[in-house]
Amino acid sequence: MFSFGNHKLPKTTSTFNMTTARDCPSKKLGTCNAVVNGHCYCYAKNPELRFPKVLSYRLKQQKWWRECTPETFVKRLLDCKQDFNKLRFSEAGDFPNQDSVNKAEEIAKLLWTDKDIVTYCHTSRSDLDYSGLVFLRVRGSGFIKPGLWGTTNIITKSSDLKKYKDKYICPGNCKYCHYCMDEQGLVLFLLH
Repeated sequence: MFSFGNHKLPKTTSTFNMTTARDCPSKKLGTCNAVVNGHCYCYAKNPELRFPKVLSYRLKQQKWWRECTPETFVKRLLDCKQDFNKLRFSEAGDFPNQDSVNKAEEIAKLLWTDKDIVTYCHTSRSDLDYSGLVFLRVRGSGFIKPGLWGTTNIITKSSDLKKYKDKYICPGNCKYCHYCMDEQGLVLFLLH
């Protein structure tokens, strides 16, 4: 159910997807910040289109997310016997509903209280309530609300970078940068 690291994330970061990119609630609701001028720049959808096993794996995660309790989620994650210090939700997809926000917060609480593991994610679900979050670090994609850890915005042209010289620009590799998990505030992403 869990993976650890990839070409952008260190092996000390576990990932879990609540939904697939194909079934992303934000895309269906029209709140996705990765849709620019009618074109979807979601990097998570390409592996699902190119590699059938990726979609199958994420569908299995999506199904299990609906069925598991916070306690069974944490137990199964810790049973992996992998050395990790961060959990990232929704490398693909987004929160399906408010219950998922609440469940993720409970998971984050259990992981932080027992193991000092930071749990974080990004979301385009501006319609949900984050005001009760204490342990889960959520960044709003293109919006800010009470309870969020910060926000992200997309820069569509590299020529616009000079306008944002005093802002944090994502370097595109979490193996050496931990700004999203450790620092609150705005993070800018250059569209690629």
